[in-house]
Amino acid sequence: MKSHLLILSIVSLVWGVMVSEKTLLILMSKSVLPIFSSRRLIVLGLIFRSLIHFEFIFVNGEKECSVFILLHVAFQFSQYHLLKRLSFLHGRPSAPLSKISCP
Repeated sequence: MKSHLLILSIVSLVWGVMVSEKTLLILMSKSVLPIFSSRRLIVLGLIFRSLIHFEFIFVNGEKECSVFILLHVAFQFSQYHLLKRLSFLHGRPSAPLSKISCP
């Protein structure tokens, strides 16, 4: 049961599925991830979204590479402000945009 609730919470955060935030917080506080706060899960959702865009761009080819770089900048900027408040992910390494190459 816990794994189903975990999957539901991650899917709803990543894709914005029909589960309300209040329902998610109630489910999580009871059994899924009592050690994670909603802010941490939002950050995880942002990280998953950026990974999904990364894979999506490479499936579509190099034409979309500039779009990926813009999305990467947007996610890095939003993650910077959220991660600034969370101490558990401060040391997370990330590649600078100048190192990203398009095939």
